[in-house]
Amino acid sequence: MDKSANPNLRLSQEAAPKGESGFTLLETAVGAMVMLVGLLAAAQLFAVAALYNHSSKQTTLATALAHRKLEELIAQPLTSTMVDYGGSLTSDAQNTAGTTNFYEDYYIHPTTKQFSTSPHFTGQAASYHVRWQVSADTGSSAMTGMRVIIVRAEATQAGLKGIGAGSTGAAKEVAQLSTIRTPPQ
Repeated sequence: MDKSANPNLRLSQEAAPKGESGFTLLETAVGAMVMLVGLLAAAQLFAVAALYNHSSKQTTLATALAHRKLEELIAQPLTSTMVDYGGSLTSDAQNTAGTTNFYEDYYIHPTTKQFSTSPHFTGQAASYHVRWQVSADTGSSAMTGMRVIIVRAEATQAGLKGIGAGSTGAAKEVAQLSTIRTPPQ
């Protein structure tokens, strides 16, 4: 075959030094393995990011529910049973002694994502527990009748369950807010 008949063939043969014509099968396999390890690590990052995103969403919703309840309690007159002294911040979902009138459960519809204080269907478990506690402010002697209101909202399921080596499940996402309510002058 004449090299002058095909100028491209002549260039490629002259450009490649003898004995080095391309990648070997072993080099290609090693390169593919390195790329596979990198892609698997990136895929794990996406899974962990999705879990943290779910956890952040639950924390944000718990904070919004706690803030909503705190604003509602501030707007109540001091004669209201909602701001009487009492309540408990325990995460007990049952109406136990000491928490009557000091708790609310919220339910999220699985498809529409709407909030409600009553279940959307029979047997639905609460998505969030909101508890509040009202106590006398003992730190200030300047004004009597001041009340400390603490509101705690807790997701019923942990968003990061199973994260970490040897993990038995993460803590539930919780938001806790407080304020001091002064009596009218």
